[in-house]
Amino acid sequence: MIPKHALNAIDKLLQDVCNNKFPFGGKVILMGGDFMQILPTEEEEFSQWLLKLAINEEVLDRLPGDVKVYLSADTIETGDLNEINNFPVEFLNSLTPSGMPVHCLKLKIGAVIMLLRNLDLKAGLCNGTRLIVRALQNNYIDGQVLTGVSVGKRVFVPRVQLTQSDSNLPFTLKRRQFPVRLAYPTTINKSQGQTFDKVVRMPSLNVDRFLTSKGKFC
Repeated sequence: MIPKHALNAIDKLLQDVCNNKFPFGGKVILMGGDFMQILPTEEEEFSQWLLKLAINEEVLDRLPGDVKVYLSADTIETGDLNEINNFPVEFLNSLTPSGMPVHCLKLKIGAVIMLLRNLDLKAGLCNGTRLIVRALQNNYIDGQVLTGVSVGKRVFVPRVQLTQSDSNLPFTLKRRQFPVRLAYPTTINKSQGQTFDKVVRMPSLNVDRFLTSKGKFC
């Protein structure tokens, strides 16, 4: 898969090279996919299913120590003050678009988390990297990398400004929060390229319908 931004870049480049405004410079573009790839997930249904399982919360409760709560600062991307007033902060706080951290992030030392954004590709801190929390500070999370090229490395995860456009929302959400989430359960998609000592499949959970086409729970 390639992001839409890459296709837009190819489109503009071919228009410049061919000196016209036709889509892709008037060239025939053939696109295809690997039929052996994992099928895409149906995000909304699977996300809601995972929330109902509450596996992350259950494991977090079993960890010793106190919970530290981080609240996000939410707004919308607009210069119109009236439009801002149309969407109360409480409403924005209740939203968690795909790929965004939650408004109320609860963590403990020893918790396993996953990065939701690319922070430092050279250091191996990219979307999907798993870490274990070693310390929780007000302005950063001290973690140890569990996967990728930087296994064992101690890193600091800062708060960042995240922007997300959701086709179901009439605005672009801006959220300042740590770009992480608890990551005890994960999907097959997210686990690609990673090495695990063991994988536990819970027979009591009805996951078969997700394994073939939707969430690929792991």
